Amino acid sequence: MRNDEHTDFQEEVAWRRWTQLVSPMAKFDLEIVMEFYSNAWPTKEAICDMRSWVMGQWVAFDADALKKFLDHPLILEEG
Repeated sequence: MRNDEHTDFQEEVAWRRWTQLVSPMAKFDLEIVMEFYSNAWPTKEAICDMRSWVMGQWVAFDADALKKFLDHPLILEEG
């Protein structure tokens, strides 16, 4: 998006500190991405442990892992 497009949306992304989340990486390995999504399935019926097995190691994608990636702790408002 250009700076003059969808300014309301861009302001919301900035307010939520999601810029890193919505900015695509310049380079990525398609095979690793495919392996991540292929292995990110529930381990038992309707149970997902929010991890994926990628290149011989577990990669977490639970709320804590996403907060760490975004460098943004989740702070819930009262109520």
